[in-house]
Amino acid sequence: MDKKQKALFVLFEGINSTIFNSQVVEHVSKLNNFDFEIVSFNTYRNLWKTSVDNKKKITLTHEKIKIHLVKSINIFYPFAFIIHAIQFIVFLKKNKNKYSFIHSRADYTQFIVLITKFFHNLNSIWDCRGDQISEIKFALEKKNIIFKLYGFFYIIPLFKFIRYLNSIKSRKVIFVSNLLKNTILKINNKLPKTYVIPCLVNESLFYFNPELRKIMRKKYDIKLNQNVFVYSGSMVAYQSFDIHKNLYKKILNDKNNHLFILTNHTAKAHIFFSQFESKNVIIKSVNFSRINDYYNLSDFAILIRNCNHLNKVASPTKFGEYCMSGLPVIMNENVQQCYENSLLIGNYIDINNLNYTKLNFKKRMLISKKSRDFYSRTKFIESYKKLYENLAVTNE
Repeated sequence: MDKKQKALFVLFEGINSTIFNSQVVEHVSKLNNFDFEIVSFNTYRNLWKTSVDNKKKITLTHEKIKIHLVKSINIFYPFAFIIHAIQFIVFLKKNKNKYSFIHSRADYTQFIVLITKFFHNLNSIWDCRGDQISEIKFALEKKNIIFKLYGFFYIIPLFKFIRYLNSIKSRKVIFVSNLLKNTILKINNKLPKTYVIPCLVNESLFYFNPELRKIMRKKYDIKLNQNVFVYSGSMVAYQSFDIHKNLYKKILNDKNNHLFILTNHTAKAHIFFSQFESKNVIIKSVNFSRINDYYNLSDFAILIRNCNHLNKVASPTKFGEYCMSGLPVIMNENVQQCYENSLLIGNYIDINNLNYTKLNFKKRMLISKKSRDFYSRTKFIESYKKLYENLAVTNE
């Protein structure tokens, strides 16, 4: 392959800051054999300004990656898929690039790509990120009766059809966990080519460095006898903050403990943590490239989820980041992949454990090294290259 093949990465998530950086930009920037362009349809009105701002920032740091941002409507509106299909066709017609294949992020994207194949005639990869039916049911639990009825009679049937169509029409599927793969195989056990690749991490951005740790501990005046706990992520419902309270109370009851909350939802975080009335809670929105600084500062990470299928099949990006930075993780067993991998890596801490023992540098280095086999993007880069090359060349 002398000339790079042009490929298109499609998603319907706008351009949020963390996931877009870690799972989209990081992905296409590492696949040097291919000339990827990204098109993201912004489907949430209140996300538009953030998406525009984030696109500008990413363009400055990744000049070679071409990103298209398309303003659109919510995927849950009645028959929104018709509008999205038309918009996708219009984009392809205006763009006039000869793509070799399409990488479809998540169920809905693959559905739009499949129903418009008569126009573009391109092969596509279904990148299945989670159990979307479970996600929808979870979201509907807190809605009023009108939304619940709409969800029951329209949204859930539609997305069950989407998942079924994807399962019978997709030639290649990427799952983030074995349990998610088994969930989809129950719908169609004849999927010819499936790959299990978790949410990956850039090892040049996430690692353990004793010198960096010293600098950050000094910056925040953290003493040797003090422990730092970190939570990194959003404040949305599936993060299960309802079962975090007792843990946070236990942590903050000891005045030698500090709790760092790294989130873009700082206003929600301040409201939630105001109940503890502690001066040792530090809430910050941190640039993606600086998050590892705070992981190195910390002694323990936190990953706690409710027991439901939505969480069981997941592969949280943050867990991979925690591991690559050598952090022990306080967690329950509800995310199957994280629990199983943490036992192999050696950084599992049971949420019910009464005592937390800080790890020495050698142990953290070992955790970081072991984690590369599970979550390093470099580790899986060849798998992606072969997957893409085969898809593009054979024209399946």
